[in-house]
Amino acid sequence: MKFTTAIFAAVAFAALVAGAAVDKVDTVNATVQAAGVIPLAAPFAINIGENTAQDNVLAWVSGQDQCKKAVIIGPIGASFCGRNFVLNGITFVAGGCGGPQTWITQVSKGGVFALCTSFSEADRCGVHTLYHCV
Repeated sequence: MKFTTAIFAAVAFAALVAGAAVDKVDTVNATVQAAGVIPLAAPFAINIGENTAQDNVLAWVSGQDQCKKAVIIGPIGASFCGRNFVLNGITFVAGGCGGPQTWITQVSKGGVFALCTSFSEADRCGVHTLYHCV
């Protein structure tokens, strides 16, 4: 009887401790997200590229057709950082151009929405991908 009681107590204690740890992590994550500091994961990735025929820097939701869904950020040759653009009804702005890291910020919330890395894929409809941001 004592062995069964000890096992039950150990299992109950472990579940209690694990539940408390999960609750604490969930609370911290919710606080960070509410503050708009750094999201746990962007709900979608963003690609940035150039259409040299039209002389524009473009952005589009990764996985969507850049030929039909891309939006213009600005002209090629000018920094695309600091220029607002809208994807999926959300206004974004890029930062860090010319530095070691480029990022995307959601204007209404602040904080980093996604970090960008150099990215190359097959050109489509004259659009050359430069960055993939997640």
